Amino acid sequence: MGNVPSETCGQDVPGDEGEQAVTIPRIIIAAAILLGVLAFIAWYFVNEHSERIRFITVNSLSLLVVVIIAIQSVIYRREWRVMQRGLRQTDKVIETMQGQLDAINEQAGHLSVQAEAAKEAADMAKGQLVALQHQEQAQVAALEQQRTMVAQNERAVKAAEESAKTAQRALEIDEAPYFGITKIEIEELAAGHCPKIRITFMNGGKTPAWNFHAIAGVFVGYRPDLVSEILTIEPELGNLGDTFVPSGQEKTIHYVKTNFRFTEEHVKAMNDDHPQRFFVQGTAHYRNMRGKKMWTEFCGVYYPSTGKFGDYYAT
Repeated sequence: MGNVPSETCGQDVPGDEGEQAVTIPRIIIAAAILLGVLAFIAWYFVNEHSERIRFITVNSLSLLVVVIIAIQSVIYRREWRVMQRGLRQTDKVIETMQGQLDAINEQAGHLSVQAEAAKEAADMAKGQLVALQHQEQAQVAALEQQRTMVAQNERAVKAAEESAKTAQRALEIDEAPYFGITKIEIEELAAGHCPKIRITFMNGGKTPAWNFHAIAGVFVGYRPDLVSEILTIEPELGNLGDTFVPSGQEKTIHYVKTNFRFTEEHVKAMNDDHPQRFFVQGTAHYRNMRGKKMWTEFCGVYYPSTGKFGDYYAT
């Protein structure tokens, strides 16, 4: 391979830079001097102000055109010299490239032989690649089958877990203790008295209940949702007894203390054309055999005609 000449096309040579650095500044200096002369003539020899401005403007533009033409002439002259020099360098490069072309043609013969050998090697590699592709396809098919089996197993496991949870919930619901009220009794429901109430609860579930207690309150009104204040009734001390209630057993709580006092207004309201009712409302709290907190709401309504309580939620 030949070497490219170090002097390339379009490169400046010694002498051009000095000529450009001297000639163009001289042109600019001469233009500045001529501009000063024009200004001097306009100032001292042109009397009218408007004529003075027009004189200096017209002549300055003419001077500027002359300066531009002179500078372009210098630049075009240098470019022509550079192009001549580049042309000579191009001839040298063409000679060098011709030598390189001959060397390339010689190498082409050797490369042709090597290409034939490479082609034979490529055919062998292609056959091996096809075999590897078949193996890969078989492995991918086996992997997809394994993934399908894993997905099926995961779905089966999830279904079994959901079934177990459902069975556990069903067992808890089926085996949990459930309380209902079998009887509500009242004493001293008369004007000027604080009523005393006995509520009998029964565990109707299949398992015992622990920590059983009931919070209750009383009021007179049309409906529980229309009452603004419910007065708490408290059980007598020592009456709670054991808070453990076996399945099928009853527990009676005596409520004897309350701030509620039955008045004449209550009696009148309960015997009006649109009578109000006396209510006992509360919540029974307890735990199942797993220690889970449970509760049951209740609301009894008193009927003066029978002297008994009924279940408000059942009406």
